[in-house]
Amino acid sequence: MDPVDLGRFLRKSSVAYWDIPSIVCYVNYTSSLKTNHKSVFGDDVGIFGIPKTKLNVCKITEARLLDDDITDDLRCLKQLVDYRNPGWSARLSNLLHSNGWNHHDCFTWWDHLPPYNLPQIDDDCPSKGNVQNERRQLIVTGRQPTCQSGYGNAMLCVVLFICMTQILFWILILTPLLKNRRNSNDDLAPMIESCSFHM
Repeated sequence: MDPVDLGRFLRKSSVAYWDIPSIVCYVNYTSSLKTNHKSVFGDDVGIFGIPKTKLNVCKITEARLLDDDITDDLRCLKQLVDYRNPGWSARLSNLLHSNGWNHHDCFTWWDHLPPYNLPQIDDDCPSKGNVQNERRQLIVTGRQPTCQSGYGNAMLCVVLFICMTQILFWILILTPLLKNRRNSNDDLAPMIESCSFHM
């Protein structure tokens, strides 16, 4: 299975667009997109690397997780993480932590996907324009991450807040001083005129 096929399958299975990249990244890391995957010690099986200890929760056999039909695999995964309730991705991370998967790695998920042959554009693509060329470019050159974690944006906000505070402070201090100076210059004008010298 390639990443595009998996993404289409997830979308047809009512997985939110927003969650598809993380799941594809996770599957790539866990099973290299292979439906017959078994971890080194055989504890995690199938394309999603579901722990054997959780098979009874889904009422599914190991053989069904290792076949090419991943419909039941996804159903089991959704059941294990209670997909419809908030916080499911954190539960997924906790559930599958034994795989050593760090979900932060998936913020740059395009960089982690293996190379693959592009399929022909079909009817379920949103636009038929330059989609194939754009896909080739994304694979060849990589893609900037859509989401980035880090403190860059927070630090920028803090610096801007400090700058704005300083500007307001100086405006509040200098405005009265300039008004007082202007008033004092107006008071000196009559005195200068009275002291004028006559020749």
